[in-house]
Amino acid sequence: MSLTKYSDMKGVPLRGGMVTSRDAAQLESGSFSAVVNLRPKHPGFEKRPGQRVLHTSADSTNQVMSLYQLVKNQISESAVFAQMSDGDILKAAASPPTVTTGAFGDEIFSGNASPKPASWAHVNDILAISTGVDQHKLYAGSTNYVKKFIVYSSDATARSIPVTGVDNTEEVIDGLSTTVSLAGIGADADNALYICTPIPANKITFTVTAANTTTATATLKYRKSDNTWASASATDGTASGGKTLAVTGSFTWTFPADEIPWMMYGTSGYWYQITFGAGDLAVVTVSAVTYGTDGTGSGTRTSVASLENVWDGIMVDAIEARVGKDYSTTGSYATYYTYGSSAVSLGDIALDENDAIFISSFDPIMGIYVDVGDTPNTDTTSAAALTSISYWDGNAWQAFSSVVDYTVADANALTFAQSGWILFPKNTADKPQMLGSTEYYAHWYKIILDDAITTDVVAAFYTMPWFKASEMGYGVSCCSWGNRMCYASNRWGQYIYVTKLDTVNVLNGADYSVLEAGDGRTNQILAMERFYNELIAWQEEKGIEGGCTTLFEGYNPSTYGKLVLSSKIGIINAKCRTLVEGVLTSTATDETLKTLCFWVSRYGVCVTDGRTVSIISDAIQNYFDPTKTECIRKGYENQHWMAYDSAFNILRIGIVSGASATVPNKFFCFDLVDKCWYEDTLGQALSCATDVEAGSGNAAVLQIGGGTADGTVYQLNYGTNDISTAVASYLDIEFQYGGIYLVLLALLLRCKVQTAGDVTLTVYANKVSQFSETLSMLAEDTSEVVRRNMLTMNVINHALSLRLAHSTASQSMTLYELGVTIGLWNGR
Repeated sequence: MSLTKYSDMKGVPLRGGMVTSRDAAQLESGSFSAVVNLRPKHPGFEKRPGQRVLHTSADSTNQVMSLYQLVKNQISESAVFAQMSDGDILKAAASPPTVTTGAFGDEIFSGNASPKPASWAHVNDILAISTGVDQHKLYAGSTNYVKKFIVYSSDATARSIPVTGVDNTEEVIDGLSTTVSLAGIGADADNALYICTPIPANKITFTVTAANTTTATATLKYRKSDNTWASASATDGTASGGKTLAVTGSFTWTFPADEIPWMMYGTSGYWYQITFGAGDLAVVTVSAVTYGTDGTGSGTRTSVASLENVWDGIMVDAIEARVGKDYSTTGSYATYYTYGSSAVSLGDIALDENDAIFISSFDPIMGIYVDVGDTPNTDTTSAAALTSISYWDGNAWQAFSSVVDYTVADANALTFAQSGWILFPKNTADKPQMLGSTEYYAHWYKIILDDAITTDVVAAFYTMPWFKASEMGYGVSCCSWGNRMCYASNRWGQYIYVTKLDTVNVLNGADYSVLEAGDGRTNQILAMERFYNELIAWQEEKGIEGGCTTLFEGYNPSTYGKLVLSSKIGIINAKCRTLVEGVLTSTATDETLKTLCFWVSRYGVCVTDGRTVSIISDAIQNYFDPTKTECIRKGYENQHWMAYDSAFNILRIGIVSGASATVPNKFFCFDLVDKCWYEDTLGQALSCATDVEAGSGNAAVLQIGGGTADGTVYQLNYGTNDISTAVASYLDIEFQYGGIYLVLLALLLRCKVQTAGDVTLTVYANKVSQFSETLSMLAEDTSEVVRRNMLTMNVINHALSLRLAHSTASQSMTLYELGVTIGLWNGR
């Protein structure tokens, strides 16, 4: 037998990834056909770490659909959340790596059945959650600075929109020891504290620096939909010995179903009034007032509020005003006068009780501001009063109840005597119409007075609109971008609703915007991601045209623009994408670090730099090839996932592969340094994973994952076992030379010294096992750090394979270099 030398014994550093999209016999000699349960060391491989449970009691057999950590900054607070497949969202009882005895944590929300993987995002320490089957939800945790804190110490009854009061907001949100005295608050029923929060609260906490010493009770009220203050039936945690504000503590209550946002003291938000039934607060001082959504009411913990569209607080010009003169018994007016909303000459047309003022608005309203300037109504003889203000219900005019007219001056009891609001409850039966000869659809309101007014009254009309977030449908996706919250819902799925700057729920006004993703198709937006200063939106892949990937640029509504990166590639679900900064990329002349966005499409694993879209899954593309039995399974799009593992600088993905799987059953890793693929086999299958900030210990960042059907959250990259199951790792290496017979003569392996264990070498000829050998990882001499093994053999075939494996529990393995001596048998 005459041999030609093909390779020598010198060890070659082990580096690179596997290829599954081609048969092993088609790979270049020295390539890997399998890299399983190994992590790269560039060069070399080490056995991947294991995982452990983070709580001792499972949440039934629910799947953990997604995980997220909220870390707040204004007031330090963090929480880890798990979205479960039954619609519940759980808040961890303890931050990883602490293992909780019992359940993972409290249920903060119980949603509708069959949720989609949630989107999570936060702006100004307020978390938004979108599950695909519920309205967008908002969560603020336990402690956040209030938006306004007003001390109202007047004995006069406060207006619905008060005009007096002392603003002490800065003193209670500055984080310092500065205090606010409540000495002006006595037993008068009109004395009150007014507190505003940006979202509905069910907890307000007072830090008391000087305690109340007199018997006093407190009643906390919220703004109700009928334009009144209603008791929240709050529990007073500041009370001690019958004295409210005697200790630092919280008022807690259940979210009222009929609470509405309101505008007071120039601030639009959710307002709360605290009144005191007896005694006074002469000695009380407080240094901080905070709010939260982790309050407790009626024994049931409720911690999230539904998104509402809160008015931005800027009065909106009425579209126009029309005055109907001389109402007849036939139900019509003899003459109509039409005005712009800013200068309506009511006196010139001798407005009286037989006439009506019609005001139009694009949106339904709950208040009209009448600005009479320096031409108020001074006709004390007629002493006109407001008879009614009505809305159109689709069939007839209906009068509002509980109307409050603040255009009545204190000195003269007549309407339009001063500039002010006319307020009335919002009414969901309010319908738009085309009034008279108008050629546009709008909400119209009819104002009738009971007598004549001064002949020189000229008024301007402004409105207080209200909005329904529910008209967008269920919340599907959310993302924070440029200090704004972006929402996508299911009713008009291709649109993104971008809030006013620094808000999470103001979807109106000049600083609000609506963006349309894609190329005109109505495919649902499933996911969004910040990217540099831009926003990427992915739409669902439908039909042969697929989905879309769209990049939006700009800083405000006047500068927004879009670039469609792909009109074919979309995304599978919201948990199938991740942003990675500092990825090493190569160009024709050098290598640079870039920020890249990765995601899973039905066409493969994709990446974008903000200008183009590429598929990077060529090596494992058989799992995205519809002609292969292992292709990802249609109908289980919500199951696939992707996460960035910063410990190893890799992407981890899980897919549902094959015709029978219903949960992720194939798991892969993409090495961001060598741009290659590995495979994991997990003792406990995962449905999601994410990095989180550690609550204790020496490591700053940990990775956690959720089980597919065991109701369990795991700490990943922990220990050497998957709980008690050994991690079975192996590396398959292929050798061939164009069909010429190879003769494997010798092998050299260098690995890291371990305190126990062996590497199992198996040699295959054309995938038929020839023999196995155990190669020790123990030091040959004390203090050695590298173990070298060499053995000779004589294996002949045109397709040779080597497997280096380790599957012993509680042991590690690190492979450095492999060398083989191979000869070519040309004559056979």
